[in-house]
Amino acid sequence: MLLPSGNDAALVLADYFGGVVMQNSETQSPPKSFYFPDNLPVRFFLREMNLVGKSIGMTSTIFDSPHGLANNFNISTAYEMALLSYHCM
Repeated sequence: MLLPSGNDAALVLADYFGGVVMQNSETQSPPKSFYFPDNLPVRFFLREMNLVGKSIGMTSTIFDSPHGLANNFNISTAYEMALLSYHCM
């Protein structure tokens, strides 16, 4: 999904794995999402994305969609995207 045109796959994986996280979650309420207000599994997946980002030092990044398409609520810096790429490689 780090390659172009992986947006549909990112959404399918986020929906599936977010459902797994949602079932195993100790908290009852999912995190807020402006882009996916009604999709609970994706919202739980986004919470995990943001937690992993924080754990690798992405302190200025907030993910609000799993695919990275235009979304005014996705916030990051060039440095932190490079940091994410480094960890993915």
